[in-house]
Amino acid sequence: MRMGLLRGLCVAMLCGAWAAAETLDEAIDRLAKAAAETRDLTVKYTVQGIETTPVRKRTMTGTMEFQMLRDGGKTLLRMAASLTAEEQGKEEGAPPVKREVKMLSVNDGEFMWTERPMGPDRAVGVEKALPRARQGLGLGDLSGPIEGAYAAAGLKGHFEVFQRGNDITLGAKGTIAGRRTTVFDVIRKQEGADKAPEPGRGGPPVRMVAELDDATGATLALKFINAAGEVARDQMAIEIKVNAGLDKTLFTYTPPEGMKVVDRTPPAEKSALPKPPEPEKKAP
Repeated sequence: MRMGLLRGLCVAMLCGAWAAAETLDEAIDRLAKAAAETRDLTVKYTVQGIETTPVRKRTMTGTMEFQMLRDGGKTLLRMAASLTAEEQGKEEGAPPVKREVKMLSVNDGEFMWTERPMGPDRAVGVEKALPRARQGLGLGDLSGPIEGAYAAAGLKGHFEVFQRGNDITLGAKGTIAGRRTTVFDVIRKQEGADKAPEPGRGGPPVRMVAELDDATGATLALKFINAAGEVARDQMAIEIKVNAGLDKTLFTYTPPEGMKVVDRTPPAEKSALPKPPEPEKKAP
C-alpha cells in the first residue's frame, strides 16, 4: 500500500514537473493541434464589462454563444450576442439609460455576414464581407480572441500576430466549466501603457488574461484590464459542447427582408485576357 502511494506521488511529481517545463511555443502548438482536431463546438458565455470616461460610466452585461463546424475543407462559424448597455442619464438625478444590443455574425464558408446596429441612428443593418485569415466573424474584440483558434490562420497564426504588439507569458493551469485550461497573460507593448490614467478615466485595455480549453483550444475565459486596474470586460464560459453533431443549417444566413445590406466584398476582377479581334467585314 505504501509503495503504491509512493509510486503515485512520484508520477504526480513527474507530471507536475513536465507541465511546469512546457514552453509558450509548446503550449500554443499543443492547443493548435487540439483545435484542428475538433469537429464542432458550442460555447455559451456570460459577459460583463465597464467603460469609464470623465463624463460617463457605462456598464455592459449579457450573454454570447459561439459555434463552429468543420465542413469538408471549410470551417463554418457563428456568434450571437445579446447585451444590455447602461449609463447614467445626462442630467443630474436622471434615471439610468438602458440600451439593448443584439448582434449576429455568420461565416458560411464563403462570406461573413454581420447583423448589428449601424450608423448614427443605430438602426440594425447587415454587412457582407470576405473573411480574412485571422477574422472569421468580424466583431472585433468581442469575437477576435474566441474565433482565432478556428479562423483560416489557425491558433498559431493568431498568436504570431498577437506577439507583435504584446508580451505573452504562460500562466498556471486552470479549470472552467469543469474543463482543464491553459492560462495566457497578454500585456500590450506600448510606450506609456503602464502610466497612471487620467482622473476618472480607466483608458483602453492594456492587459488580457485568457484561458484556453486543453481539449479543444477554445477560449473559455477572457478578462480585459485597463490602466486603472479595472476589469473592462469579463467573459466566462458557462456551457461547452464538443463534437455533438451540429446542424449545418445553423451556419446559413439570409438578410431579413427590407434590411439594409452594406456589401464590402471587393468587385469582381476584370479578365486580363484581351478581347478577340472582331472579324473583318467583307465588301459587298
